[in-house]
Amino acid sequence: MSNQEIIRREQYCQIVNEIFGSDAYLVVGIDVAKQKHYAFICP
Repeated sequence: MSNQEIIRREQYCQIVNEIFGSDAYLVVGIDVAKQKHYAFICP
């Protein structure tokens, strides 16, 4: 892995930890690439 990839991975992990460790965010995921669309909400 290059230095830039390592830095991006660290930044991603920091954001994920901040979001999942807090009650201030609501994560919504939608799969729009399928014929049927599914949504997922994670408080």
